[in-house]
Amino acid sequence: MEHYNVTNPYFGVFVLFVITFGAFYATTVLARLASR
Repeated sequence: MEHYNVTNPYFGVFVLFVITFGAFYATTVLARLASR
């Protein structure tokens, strides 16, 4: 990992997308487990 990746404008968008997708996936899994 190089430090210039942090200053990449797309890096922040990628991280935000991963966090959003992770939260959505976790919510879906928890809802599925809770429905059982």
